[in-house]
Formats: sequence, structure tokens, C-alpha cells
Amino acid sequence: MSPYTAIIFISLLLIVSYIFQVISRKTNIPSVLMLMALGIIIKLFIPHTLDNLDSYLGILGNIGLILIVLEASLDLNLHKDKTLDILKALFSALLCLSATSAIIAGIIYWLNYTTFMQAALYAVPFAVMSSAIVIPSVQNIFPKTKEFVIYESSISDILGIIFFYLFLDLNENENTGEVLGITLFQIIVTIVIAFILSYALIWMFTKIKDNTKLFLIISSLVLLYGVGKLFHLSSLIIIVIFGLILKNQTVFFKGSLKKIHDEKEAEIILHDLHHITLESVFVIKTFFFFLFGFSINLMNLLDIKGIFTGVLILGGTYCIRYFVLSILRVQNISLLTTITPRGLISILLFFSIPATLFIPEFGNAPMLFTIIVTNIVMTLGLISDSKKETTEESEAPVTQPITSDHKD
Repeated sequence: MSPYTAIIFISLLLIVSYIFQVISRKTNIPSVLMLMALGIIIKLFIPHTLDNLDSYLGILGNIGLILIVLEASLDLNLHKDKTLDILKALFSALLCLSATSAIIAGIIYWLNYTTFMQAALYAVPFAVMSSAIVIPSVQNIFPKTKEFVIYESSISDILGIIFFYLFLDLNENENTGEVLGITLFQIIVTIVIAFILSYALIWMFTKIKDNTKLFLIISSLVLLYGVGKLFHLSSLIIIVIFGLILKNQTVFFKGSLKKIHDEKEAEIILHDLHHITLESVFVIKTFFFFLFGFSINLMNLLDIKGIFTGVLILGGTYCIRYFVLSILRVQNISLLTTITPRGLISILLFFSIPATLFIPEFGNAPMLFTIIVTNIVMTLGLISDSKKETTEESEAPVTQPITSDHKD
């Protein structure tokens, strides 16, 4: 492909992706599904595979994950009146992830794919809710429900990564107590480092008056994420804490810290960073899900055992989710039960399973089937909810203005 052809193709892809985004707002069909379908269709006309496609997906996926979590954290307000909502979202994410992982691991083990410990590693990618799909898909639902599911999906991403690497270490190290101790220590260290670095970065960037500092901020966060991963830290926590501190300056900059904090400049950074993050996420997601669709082998959907595995996984997923939401007494349970899509984070974790622990018999069919069905179910749930709201509005009594028959 010539450079000019590549430029034309990339430009057209971004334009088409924007059109998909507009269609998504009107129909509630996730734009990522349309991008995946586009990748599958293009592959029919360009059958040869791209070199190092897995590497491209890994790089794009990790950068996309950082930007998506940053975007979500820049939207989260920490106020006393939201404490209960945040705790509910935390417990929902933790309970759903833990119970769903256990159920799926049991299914994989019961189907004689592998040992239970290895099955637990495979289960985590299937149990993580994708904030990359949730956040842009729930913009038109009831505000309180939207806020809850944004908190929940962001927390699910972070916990999913922690769980995944915990089970990876448990599979590679027989000393369970040592692994658990190291993981807990790494989380505590990461949180402490995250707060120190976040305060330092915000202070430093409020002092820089150069107009090009926004991408410098993003580059710094990506650098910290990459370095953290090399040291096996839960570095996504760094991104979340940075976003939370920048968004909630009145909460985190008090006392002596308030004296050295330039709140006005920080607000400008917050506004501009939120905008550029939103635009960057759009570009990264466009290429990631298109390339993922391009990499899909549709013959995997003919794997009967793989599809059966996917059906069992989905059954366990929705039962657990409904049960957890019922226990927590969350509002709008019927809609929230459908909002548990699998996407970018699931793909990243699934393809991060090392070759030494890879199960050839398991294949990609269960993951592909789960991603497609969970997104379709979410779409149907959102469409049903929008129709319900429209019906309620049309049936609401019209209040007539009070008028007087008296004429002056």
C-alpha cells in the first residue's frame, strides 16, 4: 500500500467511525460493533493478514485503556453525598468480578479444558466489564444510573487487571501465600506512588505556561503506566488517582497544599485535557476495534464446543450480575443487568495469556461469542429503556398554565 493510499484509507476510516458514532447515538448500537463488522468485511476483500497485528492491537489497546480510564476519572465527582453510590459501584464491581470469575473458572474446569487454577486465569478476561464500551454507550440513560455504571466499569477494569496478574503469578508460582503478600504490597506501593506523582505532576504542569503541554501530560501518564507495568505494579491506579485529584481539586488540595496550588490554571488544564482525551480515545478505539475485526476468523464461530462454552459463560454472567445488583438494591436493575459488555480490556487480557499457559483446545470462539452477545444484549437493553422513557413522557399529564378569566 502506497503512502497516499494509506492516508486516504486512514482518513476514510476515521470519517466512517464518526458516522458510526452518530448512528450509535440514534440506535444505541455500540459503534465498536460496527467497527468490528467493518474490519471483518474489509478482510473479505483483502484476505492477507497484516504483519505483527497482535503487536499493533497490544499497543493500541493499552494506550486506549489509559485514555479511557483517564477520561472516566476526569468525569467522577467525589462528594459526601455520592459516597454511598461510589461504595455500591465498588462492591458491585468487586462482587461481580469475583463471583463471575469463580463461576466461569468452574465451567472451564468442568468442561475438562485444564486445571482449576489455569481456568481461573482464563476466566478473568470473561468477567471484566469494558469501560471502553460502557462509557460512550450510556450517555443517554438516567443520570444516576449512568454515573453508577461509569464508576462500576472503571473500577472493574482496574480490579480485572489486578486479578488477572494475580492468577498469572499463582499459575507460575506454587507459593500462594507469597504471591498474595507481594500483590497486596504492590497495590499499596502503587497507591502511595500514585498520590505523590499526581500531586507533583499537577503542580508542575500548572507552572508550565507552554501551549503544548497537554500531550506532554498524556505522554507522562503513559510513561508512568509503562514503567509501572515493567515493575509489575497496578499502574492503572496511577491514571485513576491523577484524574480524580485533577477533577476534585477542592477535596485533595486543602490546608498548606492549597497555598501552593494554582486552581485557576488547573481548571484550564482539566477542561483542555478532558477535550483532547475524548478526541484521542475516538481515534485509538477506531483503529483498535477495526484491526480486531480484521483479525477475526469467522470459522471460530463454527466451533460447537466453543459456542457451548460461551453460552454457559453468558448464563453464569447474567445470573451473577442480577443477583449482586439485587443484593445491593441498585435502582433500574433490569437495565443494569444488560449493561455488562466485554470488549477492549477482555481482548487485551485474553491475548496477554503467555504461550506456556495457552490452551489450544479452548481457542478464541468463546471470547468472540461473548463479546458479540454481551454487546447485543446491552444494545437491546438500552433500546428498550429509551422506548420506556419515551412512552412515560408521552403518557405524562400535560399541565395547563393557570389563567384568569378576569379582564382588566
